[in-house]
Amino acid sequence: MSSESANPKTLIVVADTIGTLDELVRAVGDDSCGAIATFSGTTRNNFQGKQVTELAYEAYIPMAIKQIEIAIASARSKWPQLVHVAVHHKLGIVPCGDSSVIIAASSPHRKDALHACEFLIDEVKRIAPIWKKEIYADGSCSCCPLMMVLISAILGTVINKLIEKSNPAEFVLYCGNNASLNSVGYPIYNKSDPRLYGANVKDGKSYNILTYLDIDLSQQQNAFAGASPAHQCVFWFGSNYPRNSQIYERNANLTGFAALDSTYSPPPDGGWFQALQTLKKLQSNDDFNAMANLLSISQTSSWYLTSSNPSVSTYLGARPQLPGLDALSAIQYGASTVPKPFLNFTTSPTSNKNGFYGLLGSLEDRLYLNASLTDFSSISFNRVPYTQPVQTTSDQDLNDSLSALINQVIAQLAALNKTALLEDDPSTEELLAFYASASQVTKIMPYGALYLDAFDPANLMARPILHFGSDLRISNAANFPTTGNRMIIMVAQLGQACLRGLLGGDFAGATVTQGIRAFPQVTDTSLVLPFGGIIGRILYPFGVSFLLPIFTIMLVKEKEERIFIMMKLNGLKGWTYYLSHYVTFYILYIFSTAVFLIVGSRSSLTFFTQTQTAVLILIFFIWGHIQIVLSFLFSTLFSRSRIALVMVFLIVLVGVIVSLVAERLFAKGGAPLAFFIWPPFAFYRALTLINTASYTKTMAPYRISTLTAGNEVRTCINFLLAEIFIYGAIASYLSYVIPSEFGKPLDWHFPITLPIARYQKMQRRKLNNGIDPLSETQLAQALAIDASETKFEDADVKEEKARVEKGEFPKGSPLILSICGNPNGAGKTTLISILTGLYPPSFGNAILAGYDIRSEPTEICQARLKGANSSNEREYVAKALENVSLTSLANRLTKRLSGGEKRRLSIAIALIGDPKVVFLDEPTTGLDPEVRRLIWDIVQSAKEGKTVVLTTHSMEEAEALCQRIGIMAKGTLRCIGNSLRLKELYGSGFRIYFNTNKDDMPRACTWVETFLPEGFRKIDSFATMTSYEFPSVPNIISAVFEKMESGKAQNGILDWGISQTSLEDVFVKLISDDDANAD
Repeated sequence: MSSESANPKTLIVVADTIGTLDELVRAVGDDSCGAIATFSGTTRNNFQGKQVTELAYEAYIPMAIKQIEIAIASARSKWPQLVHVAVHHKLGIVPCGDSSVIIAASSPHRKDALHACEFLIDEVKRIAPIWKKEIYADGSCSCCPLMMVLISAILGTVINKLIEKSNPAEFVLYCGNNASLNSVGYPIYNKSDPRLYGANVKDGKSYNILTYLDIDLSQQQNAFAGASPAHQCVFWFGSNYPRNSQIYERNANLTGFAALDSTYSPPPDGGWFQALQTLKKLQSNDDFNAMANLLSISQTSSWYLTSSNPSVSTYLGARPQLPGLDALSAIQYGASTVPKPFLNFTTSPTSNKNGFYGLLGSLEDRLYLNASLTDFSSISFNRVPYTQPVQTTSDQDLNDSLSALINQVIAQLAALNKTALLEDDPSTEELLAFYASASQVTKIMPYGALYLDAFDPANLMARPILHFGSDLRISNAANFPTTGNRMIIMVAQLGQACLRGLLGGDFAGATVTQGIRAFPQVTDTSLVLPFGGIIGRILYPFGVSFLLPIFTIMLVKEKEERIFIMMKLNGLKGWTYYLSHYVTFYILYIFSTAVFLIVGSRSSLTFFTQTQTAVLILIFFIWGHIQIVLSFLFSTLFSRSRIALVMVFLIVLVGVIVSLVAERLFAKGGAPLAFFIWPPFAFYRALTLINTASYTKTMAPYRISTLTAGNEVRTCINFLLAEIFIYGAIASYLSYVIPSEFGKPLDWHFPITLPIARYQKMQRRKLNNGIDPLSETQLAQALAIDASETKFEDADVKEEKARVEKGEFPKGSPLILSICGNPNGAGKTTLISILTGLYPPSFGNAILAGYDIRSEPTEICQARLKGANSSNEREYVAKALENVSLTSLANRLTKRLSGGEKRRLSIAIALIGDPKVVFLDEPTTGLDPEVRRLIWDIVQSAKEGKTVVLTTHSMEEAEALCQRIGIMAKGTLRCIGNSLRLKELYGSGFRIYFNTNKDDMPRACTWVETFLPEGFRKIDSFATMTSYEFPSVPNIISAVFEKMESGKAQNGILDWGISQTSLEDVFVKLISDDDANAD
């Protein structure tokens, strides 16, 4: 947008494109000037210590121009000798080194030009409403994958080095053949115990346990948290097992009471009860406390809920809970039970003296020790396992009963006194008391539930259904076994019972004991924690998702700056545009992901080194497509790139946070399928699972072979593959139906109605000789127009409309039509935007070269208007460059062209394909007179065989170029006609002006007014120049000429001139002050 006046000249441009410094120097140059002062404000690459890549300028253009005019007027008042002044200010993005503001001032004197230029620099900056924003180069996007990986690797390495320094490591042997036993033949847990094999030899220690523990069970208050029966090297799920080792199974020959403990691990010398009594007598307090603690957390008080199909209830049998036993009774019970432990199997309801019968009655007996382990008082024993029958007829009812008991246990655990856990330094006695209380509560929690659905000895078939409930609060409360531990105990016992029950006879007392033995292993005791992987849970998703907002703002930026719509108007297909972006984006993503994977592998992070490369390539290959599809989707929802950037970054952030929360929520059972509907959730979940498996010792790192049906990562991948197409289709649909600032949206139901409408249109044309009677062209004949919409139109406009309705168009003759109006708000640009498809019309219609702007899609209409085809594209380009005299610059980059050359290039683009209709919106605004004349010549030479619609607010340009001129105000065409017709209808006669010395001006004015005809008026009055306007009357010109020539010397007139009313006068007369301020 520009404002321009002449003699002296003032050139102001505030726009996305401005002239060069050389162009401004030529514009303000004058033979009367002795000096030209210039200033070019460029974008520096730093601000307040930060690196700046570019500046972004915004402005309220009308006010900015007004304020710059005020600044120039102030400069002229301070330095009256100023001749010409030009101020150009660029809007939009200005890269470093480019000019954002250029000021030039000319004057006969050097000092005046320099001082005025300096004044304008400060004044424009002070009062013009032009805002700038520095855009810094923080490297956060381009280095994001590298940073995320390096941060994870560096933090993990530093933390592990600190741990290694504070905790010297060595190599030790676990589960080996070197004895590290205490005085009662049980493994030593304390790493500082001198009885350990190789205790004083670095890298020579041997442990008879499975896992290294840096605790002393006899003293450390965290013994319960660190110790577990899972640390044993050997387990036997029956009392009859072989003596394979002098260390681990040294007491396999124990029988009776000593062999009936419920730990399912080989007992110490003489059994647990005797070993503890021995240590108590020896006053070996450290060993006693360690053994007591281990027994407390290792023995199992197992009981089960049971039910069956009514047809097999007698096979299931019963095993009721029996009263507790004192020590002597327990010893006697053990002696009577062990010699013939499994001969009580029966298929009849007749039970033994304890009420045991059937499968349940044949389970192996065990004893659970109840005692105060600090002083061994109040000793008693429970007989386990036992069962509690539930009256149900289905497996689901039994499951509901188990769930109800779980809830009951959780409620009772919540009511316990937890003071010992909350204290900073609780005593061992306090901890023992709490865990004893928790143990009593968990005793009412069944280890599982058994439903016997079928049992057929004749066919050797049994179908038991097992249920095992779990809850983190119960598992952490006391010595309640893990699900796996409970499961293997029950399966071992039930399998042996089924073996005897199904075979019977000689096998009724058969014994098959299942056991587990860990291999010996040498392990480094250094505490190497996978901090890189743990931190990567947070950082990896960011590292591979940063391109999503970048892709989005690139698309929104092109939409915001009308690049996309202009390419469509020039014939670019929508699918071509999106495909090219898809390929470009994926190439960028490949480079980014390659950096991510290479740096991660070089950093030795487990996610990259343990996971099979094919798995990583597969998951990242899919994620690249998902990011691009989502960027297309998000770009349809935003029209401003800054808002899009913030919102999409926020979406990524929320997605990562949700994935971290979901990792905790779905740690046990996996995420529900609905969670994977949003692609980032599915991808982050897969990333979390793969990463966790890479650093967790109890999990196998992912391989392609791992991705089988039912695997959660496989499920995530399946969802992501489907969502590429689903979200791609949604993005495509929304791009058509969501209204945007530019272009016309389709109806929401267009996928259904558009094919139907096209088919119906084709049928109507077949029936009406190729004419569609319901087309906009035909319906426009009967269009009713509101009288209020035409009240400002003159007779010429109404006649023109009548000719259009009758189809009376000039054929074959070139035409340049100018649409003139006040600089702001007249509707010129809006009209062209509607005609070219940038904006949808609010009402009415237009036919361009026979094509309907309402019914034809924008790109199709424009392509037809252009008339270009791919086979002649080089010819069209060469001809267009030749028309605008740019052939010599054909190989130069656009950014290297001057402002005038860029304007000529834009006209060349408009002329490619020899279109029938060309729209030029203010093609010479902001150009110097020489370039403006060149553009006029180009337009004149290009008009042959086409209609050129040109908007301008320069009456000189309209009069020089156009055969027809229309004047608009507030969106209404006030008049239309050629220049002479408009002057004839709206001109006000003639204008006379004269120059005098300051003292002679009053008498000169008095004298001139004596011979001017009635109706004259003074239109300008300055100290040395005055002008009058007077109506046309017969013979007035000769009379005025004779009077002026004969009396000018006597009345002090130095110079004078006379002219007819200009087109600018016509414009001023038609456009009122209120019109000129249209908004």
